[in-house]
Amino acid sequence: IANVGFVIFIDSAVDCSVLSTVCWVTANNVDPSRDCFYVDNKSGTTYPVLFTDGTMKTLESDGFKREWPNVILMDGKTISSVDERWNSLGLGGFFPSPSAQFKSLVISDGAVANLGDR
Repeated sequence: IANVGFVIFIDSAVDCSVLSTVCWVTANNVDPSRDCFYVDNKSGTTYPVLFTDGTMKTLESDGFKREWPNVILMDGKTISSVDERWNSLGLGGFFPSPSAQFKSLVISDGAVANLGDR
């Protein structure tokens, strides 16, 4: 743990090579009072490393008692429509839809992440 300032736990569907995605997912899945903590080593002193649980919370694994929200994306038809009209909208150079990079994070249809569909 030497020279490590923090460790983030995230779900396996998150692409760890895209730092902005890791930050976005972590920030959306963290309650600092519940999900940020330090760990004691064998000698009883605390490692100087902040651990952060940026995973989805569930009743089974976390005791989380409410439904977890699903990632909300634009549908393919909307993405295509915007892509086709991009140059005529006067928004600058083409910018791909962020929805594409988050498709792997969608658990089920609808606003609630139904983990049974995973």
